[in-house]
Amino acid sequence: MSCAVIACLLQCLINSPLRSYSYKQQKFNLFREECEGYAKLITELNQDLSSVTASEILGMIKSVIGYFNLDPNRVLDLILESFECQLNHHEFFVNLLKLYTPDQQTLNELLGFKFKFYESEVTAKVIPRSVCTSSPPAHVRCF
Repeated sequence: MSCAVIACLLQCLINSPLRSYSYKQQKFNLFREECEGYAKLITELNQDLSSVTASEILGMIKSVIGYFNLDPNRVLDLILESFECQLNHHEFFVNLLKLYTPDQQTLNELLGFKFKFYESEVTAKVIPRSVCTSSPPAHVRCF
């Protein structure tokens, strides 16, 4: 074989795995793929919270994230959704959010996405009172 053919074969052997690696989708619809993990998380977050501490729930959340390979940003969104449903446990959820996300930037971005979704022209939805009660920005008008 000539050097050109060998070089071409080597080029194909090297580029093929690299191409498939760079175009491979890394995130999937984890809400569908890991439904058991999300179900466990929702069950734990919506239990009677008067008998547990935020650090105990955080330990459970970390173990569920690790065992089921859950997306931490989606877990944060579920914590906020649970907070919206249980506003009477606001101290517990504030402590849990402080422990889960010591970086306020992530929480602010997620809340911004939630408000942006409700204010978008495509959805034309009214922002639920629970979202506004748990975290109202100054410029958002809730009904």
